[in-house]
Amino acid sequence: MQAQDTGPAACCQNCGVPLTGPYCQACGQRHDPHPHSLRHFGLELFEDITHADSRLWRTLWSLASKPGYLTLEFFAGRRQRYLPPIRLYLILSLVLFALLSVLRSNDEININLKVAAAVQQGSSTPDSCVNFDLSDGNSTPAAWMTALAESIKPACEDVVHNNGKHLREAMAHNIPRMLFVLLPLIALCMSGLYWHPKRYYVEHVLLLVHNHVFIFSGLILLALLGPVPWLGSALSVALPIYALWYLYASMRRYYGQSQRRTLAKLAAVLLCYGLLAVVLLTATFLISAFTL
Repeated sequence: MQAQDTGPAACCQNCGVPLTGPYCQACGQRHDPHPHSLRHFGLELFEDITHADSRLWRTLWSLASKPGYLTLEFFAGRRQRYLPPIRLYLILSLVLFALLSVLRSNDEININLKVAAAVQQGSSTPDSCVNFDLSDGNSTPAAWMTALAESIKPACEDVVHNNGKHLREAMAHNIPRMLFVLLPLIALCMSGLYWHPKRYYVEHVLLLVHNHVFIFSGLILLALLGPVPWLGSALSVALPIYALWYLYASMRRYYGQSQRRTLAKLAAVLLCYGLLAVVLLTATFLISAFTL
């Protein structure tokens, strides 16, 4: 790399502040007035990937190898050296669901929905959900039943004619929103488990954010390497085992309680997670079906 002019006359090309080094002390931009040849651009790109944003590699390595460590670092005030947790959560969740959407579009999976079968039982034609009869022959259906039937018709037609394609797309669109509801509810459960010594609610939220980021990273890795015959099979077995240990280790490291207490609280958190996930997934399915 060529020597850069950072003498008294050199100023930042972005904000005009006089420079005292290779980076502007006001805006952080690197001072690089030289023409960009292909070689110069390639060297800069290699340096940017390997050195400039070392926070990325430090964050990912700490995330994968040290459960609970990033949460401890955050509340210890050592935050600048790592990527912001909320930003990392949003980026990886977007990457994950975008990747799953691409994979799903390349390999459509037939899903047999029980709702479609239940609705079609009263249908006047075998391939339509429009004219099903809610009456029992002696009385007219209640108004709420008629309104419910009208609301479910688009989803039923989509299942019959498109194999539920639009319903699955609506579900994929709504699940990230569901996770935003699920995470603070799990943190509320953890507040009831860790009441002595007193912990702030945001501590549980941030630990869960870091744990979800790790799970998202594992799912992205599994989605990318899953098609590889032996590697995909190995990862599908190893990642759930490691993820379960990871959740235990993160709680053990951050809260500092005994193995027995941590295992008991992990079991309670997983139970709470499962129950809330079932309720919210059901609600997400119904909302997706009724708003299709």
